[in-house]
Amino acid sequence: MNKKAKLSVFVLSCLAVLCLLPALLPPVQNAAVSFVETHKNDDINDVFWKQQMFAFASLGIIFIIILNLVLFTKKGYETFQQIKNDFLRILESINKNKKYLFILIGLYSLGYFSIIRANFWNFAIDDLPRQMEGSREWVNFYRYFAEIGSIFIHTSMNVFDIAPLTQFIALILVALASFFAISIFADNTFSIKLCIASLPIALFPYFLSNYSYRYDSPYMALSLCISIVPFLFTDNLKTYIFASIICLFIMCTSYQASSGIYIFTAILVFVKLSLFEKKSAKDLFIFTVTSVLCYAFTLLLFSALFIEQAQGGSYVDESLNISKIIPNTVTYLKAIFSGLGKSSVLSFSILTVILFFILSITNSKASKIISVLVITLAILVSVPFTFGSYLALGRPEFIPRTFIGIGVFVGFISIFAMVLIKNNGILRIVTLISCFCLSYSTLAFAFAFGNAQYDQKEYIKFRGTILAQDLSECISPSNEVIELLFVNDIGYAPSVEVLKNTYPLISKAIDKGFSGDRESEFVLESLNLVSLKEKPNHNYKNADYPVFKETLYHKIQGLDNRYLITFKVPRLKTIKTRSFIQE
Repeated sequence: MNKKAKLSVFVLSCLAVLCLLPALLPPVQNAAVSFVETHKNDDINDVFWKQQMFAFASLGIIFIIILNLVLFTKKGYETFQQIKNDFLRILESINKNKKYLFILIGLYSLGYFSIIRANFWNFAIDDLPRQMEGSREWVNFYRYFAEIGSIFIHTSMNVFDIAPLTQFIALILVALASFFAISIFADNTFSIKLCIASLPIALFPYFLSNYSYRYDSPYMALSLCISIVPFLFTDNLKTYIFASIICLFIMCTSYQASSGIYIFTAILVFVKLSLFEKKSAKDLFIFTVTSVLCYAFTLLLFSALFIEQAQGGSYVDESLNISKIIPNTVTYLKAIFSGLGKSSVLSFSILTVILFFILSITNSKASKIISVLVITLAILVSVPFTFGSYLALGRPEFIPRTFIGIGVFVGFISIFAMVLIKNNGILRIVTLISCFCLSYSTLAFAFAFGNAQYDQKEYIKFRGTILAQDLSECISPSNEVIELLFVNDIGYAPSVEVLKNTYPLISKAIDKGFSGDRESEFVLESLNLVSLKEKPNHNYKNADYPVFKETLYHKIQGLDNRYLITFKVPRLKTIKTRSFIQE
């Protein structure tokens, strides 16, 4: 770049900083919020948007400073070139091994086939409002990659239902995640066996809840994939620092439930470096300290810039509470194990971890005592931290979609165990069987999960149809505005109940549709029976209203324009027809 161009960039940079600086000042933020409220003729969350103005202005200034350091300092330019070359090397690796990337895409396409065929929303309260209203609203959870990315993916400011395109995008991202994991733990040596072993990364039962989202799935998959990327650059400290900060920031602004992936990936890479590559104590210390600082710096920066105050509402308590780490860990581990029940996925996951433990000790270049100590600590620390920063929240959500990390961890262990196989003995055979059975179990569950979703969709449609018919008979045409309240739920289709007996997590992973008040309203709106209107509600669930209609499936009560629907789950018993007794 010549001197004239550099001068132009410098002048423009100064002007940009001068424009951004006022946004850091409270009076300017107040004026901006007042202007928007006047223009919209509506109140907005002024505290939230003032904080967001401060955040984006700060990030803009930081970006301009870094840009100028790259352009105007020799060291900055050399660092930029080094980072660029490292990323180009990864692209070359993808191109060189693209055959295995396509194999992974094919394997995941097979695994997700049943879910895509089901064409079911994940949760009515999440997917249906977007489907019917076109609203995004990810910005409320600081998920700016989702907020902005959805505009490009849906080619509109309003999102509309383009599934399964969103799920195909998510599929490519999780295939890349498996590809990167193999590259990290197998030193860029690919094979079909390793591709199969990596499947739990995104076919583990808990992640299927994330993948089922018709709108959120690309950003959930992005958060998973991007959290792995920094560890492709552990041989170059500068690139590793840069990638860690950038990728962690992308994770925070796409889906924060992936916050544990960086932690346990760093731990497993430490195991690889210390036991199998015999790195020096100095190198291990630098890697550890760098990883800790990058993680802490990025999450604290994100929190300080974007999160205006801890929210302690009914949804989740975002306040940082260190005293909650141990009780949250206990609750999380109980939820993980109880959700998997007595399934083959849990059995082969545990067996694979045990085999990894044995293989690590037998193949380690360090002493047996050091190896046992390192592996034991690595597993004991990694498993709880698959929940990531949620462990330190005042009240996190313990639901399948927030359990992304555990499947990724099991997938990494499966790959690592396959890499450590060195001979043709019994340990090799048992490891191969365990890893393949684990992958097959997740594949089988994915098919069962998708089929169960389809059956539940049909059951919701059936129950919704008869409820809409009965309501149309009970509601007076003169009542243009009505209130609806719902008691109980419709339960699950029989096939879902069968799957739930083996995998209890199903009770939180497949939506019943007609359950709570808001969920039921959205389902009825999707059937074009009602159009939701913002007005004050009344709680009359205990009212003794006249009964308009009662069937095996529901009871409808009402008075004036208020209606109370009590759902039932029919449990009639009929004698199996085997032979007729002549009377």
